[in-house]
Amino acid sequence: MRQGIEDVLYPARASERDLPNLLTRIHEYLEKFDGTERTKEHIVRFDRKMSRYHNYHREILDETALRLFVETVSLEQMNGFRDYVVNEHLLRQEYPDFYTSRLLINHKPRPLSGTTGINIMNLFCTFLH
Repeated sequence: MRQGIEDVLYPARASERDLPNLLTRIHEYLEKFDGTERTKEHIVRFDRKMSRYHNYHREILDETALRLFVETVSLEQMNGFRDYVVNEHLLRQEYPDFYTSRLLINHKPRPLSGTTGINIMNLFCTFLH
């Protein structure tokens, strides 16, 4: 009964409950991907970065309500991800314990080039389409 009342009061939450989240959709896409290996590597990197973004919000910022769905991603969430990508090198210095287990190669943190940031966001937009 409680679920029925919440579904009526918050229809967006009800539809989200039935939809797979963004990370699940990325994994599904990778399983069915039939393109070049280089493109697949870019998508895998995007997946890792999106996973770190999601975990950062949940574990460091304690935002357990963060929900990312392909169907409902807002401009604000996209801008938040962009800001995270641009500043991840600073966050790595501030929270080294968080990043140690989440990076395949533990190289010295450095800022991304503008082109790399744009390419990551283009991949995000392409994936959403």
